Amino acid sequence: SGFQSKLDYSSGLFHMDIKVPSRNSAGIVTAFY
Repeated sequence: SGFQSKLDYSSGLFHMDIKVPSRNSAGIVTAFY
């Protein structure tokens, strides 16, 4: 269950990166990691 939700979270981040300008998505990824 935890593993599946982790996949969904990663997938959500990936799709969010596509919608957001690359410069901003880079900042978002850095903020999470």
